Amino acid sequence: MSSPLWYLSGPMSGHPAFNYPLFHRTAALFRQHQVPILNPAELGTVDNTWADLLASDLAALTQTAGLILLPGWHLSSGARLEWQWARAHHLPRLPWHVAWRLLCAPHPLPTWAQLFALPEPDAGTG
Repeated sequence: MSSPLWYLSGPMSGHPAFNYPLFHRTAALFRQHQVPILNPAELGTVDNTWADLLASDLAALTQTAGLILLPGWHLSSGARLEWQWARAHHLPRLPWHVAWRLLCAPHPLPTWAQLFALPEPDAGTG
């Protein structure tokens, strides 16, 4: 029996590189622990219109168990529409850290540095 597919939802428009690096890192972190992820950054191209991309994303949601919400999702009109769609269809909508604790236990929660690819602080300074 395979694990259910989860959809990453978060802000893209107005972010450098459409925030794809955050989507790709988060997908990779969950996939390391055998959590199937539908990453919208892997679905479309920047040549599509916002409406076309959102329509594709909403169609993809029908294949998923629910949303994993990335930081800043609530500031994104597209992610808020995905949230509303998932709510209307009675799918779970989990902040990424809650999803991690539910789907990846007992593995430790990734640090902000891992999620956002920030340099790790030097253990010798401080």
